[in-house]
Parts: sequence; C-alpha cells; structure tokens
Amino acid sequence: MVYHRTVTIQKATPISAEETLKFFSLGFNPFNLTLSLVLRKELTSLLVDHIDNNKPLPYGLINEDAKFLLSCLYQGDVVNHSKSLSILEELSSLSYPDALYELGLAYYEGTLKLEIDKEKALFYLFKASKAHSALAQYELSVFYAKGILVSKDLDKSVKYLKKASHQGYEDAMNDLGFYYCQGLYVFQSYNKAVLLFKKASANGQALAMGNLASCYQSGNGVKKDEEQAFKLYKQSAALGVVSSLYYLGLCYENGQGTPLNSPKGIECFTKAAEEGYDVAQYYLAQCYQKGIGVDISYEKALKWYYLASNNGNIKAQLALGYSYLYGTMCLKDYHKAYYWISNAANFNNYDAMYYLGICYLNGYGVIKNPQTAFSYFLKSAKNGNVQAMYQTGFSYANGIGIFPNKREAIIWLKKAAKRGNDEAVSLLKKLKSNEYSENDEED
Repeated sequence: MVYHRTVTIQKATPISAEETLKFFSLGFNPFNLTLSLVLRKELTSLLVDHIDNNKPLPYGLINEDAKFLLSCLYQGDVVNHSKSLSILEELSSLSYPDALYELGLAYYEGTLKLEIDKEKALFYLFKASKAHSALAQYELSVFYAKGILVSKDLDKSVKYLKKASHQGYEDAMNDLGFYYCQGLYVFQSYNKAVLLFKKASANGQALAMGNLASCYQSGNGVKKDEEQAFKLYKQSAALGVVSSLYYLGLCYENGQGTPLNSPKGIECFTKAAEEGYDVAQYYLAQCYQKGIGVDISYEKALKWYYLASNNGNIKAQLALGYSYLYGTMCLKDYHKAYYWISNAANFNNYDAMYYLGICYLNGYGVIKNPQTAFSYFLKSAKNGNVQAMYQTGFSYANGIGIFPNKREAIIWLKKAAKRGNDEAVSLLKKLKSNEYSENDEED
C-alpha cells in the first residue's frame, strides 16, 4: 500500500477542514498549513471521528493518513505530545514514510518528550528514505554534506539529493540545480541547472527563482533575457530572499531589464542591508563612501562597513582596516586597522595580506617584525597583488626582512612594472646591470 508522502515546500492557508485535507492530499506538509485555532479544533474532531468510526475521507486519503495528520495537530499542543508520539510509533511500524521521518527528526532534536538518540534518529531517517520520504532523503543529503551524525560523504549527499529531487521536492531541486550550476560535486551543466530551477520555481521555491534569474541574466543554460531576470528577482525578493532584493537593486542601478532608477536601487540595497545581508551592507557602504546614488556620508559608510564586517564580509573588513590605517574616512587608529586587516587576511584575502605586511613592517598596531612583513608581501605578491610585488622586490633589493638578493629583486620588480607600477620601473633602472640576463628576469 502506498501512503501519503510530503513532497512540496509550498505553504497555504486553508479556510475549511475539507480544504485542509485537499492540500494534504496534494503533498503539502501539515506544518506548512496555517490553521486558525477554530479550524484546528474542527479538523481534530473530524479526524478523531473518522478514525474511531472508520468513516471515509475525501481525496483518496486513508485511515493512516488521518492518523498522521492528527499526530501533527497534536504536536502543536505540548499536552498532547504523548498522543502524537504514540501515533507516530504506530504508523512507523507500518512503514508510513512521513511518520518515520517525523520520528527520526524527533530523536535527532529531542522533541515530543524524547531524549536525543542519534542512532535511532538515523535508523528512522534511513527507513523513511527507503519508504520514499523526500523529506528524509533531503535531510540525509544535508547530513552527509556537513558530516552530521555520519561521516562526511559528498557522493552520498548528492545521491540522496537526487532522490529527493526526482520526487519533486523543491528544496532538493534548487540545491541540486545550484550544484550543477557551480560544478560542485557533479559535472557542471547549466542546462540541467536551469531545468531544475524552473521546476522548483514553478512550485514557489523562492531561492530557485533567484537562481533562475541569475541564469537569465548571464545567459547560462538559457537565452539571455534581462527582463525575465528582473521579473524573477522581483518575485523572489517579494517572497523574502534578501540576496534577490540586492540583485534587484543592481538591476535598477544599472538599468538591466528595467529602466534606470538609482533611487529605487538604493531602496533595495537599504532594505537588504537592514535585513542583515552582508553583501548589500558592503555595497551600500561603498555607495555612501563614493557618492553613488546618494550624497557622500563617511558616517553612514562606516556604519555599513562595520555591520558588514561583523557579519563576516571580508571586503568590508579590509575597507574598514584600510580606512583606519590611512585615515581616509576617520581618524587613524592603527590598532583597529591591524584588527580588521588581520581578520580579512586570515580568510586568505591576498590584498589584506599586503596591508598586513605594511602593519608588521612599520609596527602599526602590532610589534614591528620585518620578517613577518616580508612573508605577507611575498604571499600577496604570488597571488597577484601588484603593490606587494613591488614591496617584495624592494625588500629583496634592500635586505628588509630577507637576505638581499638582487636577482630576485629584479624578477619581482619587473612583474610589478609590467603591471603598471611606476615605483617598480624607477627602482629597476637603478638595479639592472649587464650580469642579469633576460632569462633571469622572465615573468
């Protein structure tokens, strides 16, 4: 016998007990149905009457479906948690997919008066997955991706994600589409990504709408269509996706898919920033620093740089550190400069490493250490920072933090000079001599 399975993330607000049963029969998660207190009582009475008297229910629902729905209603009342648990255990013995999933989740989270039991949680989740619970399959994909309760295994994560996706579970389709789009754990395929994003979007998955918008904007896997991208960003943003709100702002700011409207763009950036989206906070800070769409305000720029930095935005941390280092928007404060620049450098921001080298070279906010300074200059230079290339060459030429090495000095200065660094050009003229061949100086 095939039992009901939750296969959609969609939400609804039914107005009657019969409409609630209809949504449930279509795969809606009971916990995504907003029910009034009066409707909850009405539905509870109807289900109890059906179960006790074995009365038929509409939409092809059977006795086990009624019991599961009743267990969900009981979960909303602490007094009835024991009743809910009893029903879930009964249905689980019958391999009812959603009951197995809910019981696994209860053991994982320690709800329904159960103690957390990782082994039982996995037992029921695996059993639910075998019974074709899309929710359990999706949960297991997350567990394997993050190493929760199981050893991290990206292949198994993708396997369970595909299973949930094939059942039409929108969150799984969006995640799998993102994997295909980025080439993460699977071979990159924009066409597969777009197909998944379209299916998920059609069923109301807001993140998928934003991802699909990005595909239309870039022309990846679909014909480039900025107007369609704008429309999808707008729909996604209206459903609460702050990243889409930010990209909607960029559409207004740049006139992509919609007439140019800088004030509307700033409005979107501000709303996304106020929602805590660090990328929008950083961008808004730049707007106030440079006067893009707004009057220049260093006070507001610093405010948003701070908020973005505290939310882990590496670019904002570097911008804040730079401002304190050189006093561009505020008074110089070397200790704060070192703090924010070192934070950014610790996350492998190679531009930050250059400025961290400056801090160590001059003793700005930290004990002076030319050797440490040179190590940061070199690492930054090897990863493309032109200023660091010059500083590395200068250090080799003058023996600062490293033994003097004229050959290495010329190599790094030439790299910087080729990228337009005038100081490197000047120093090269002083250092070059006939004993260094062109082979020695190759980039």
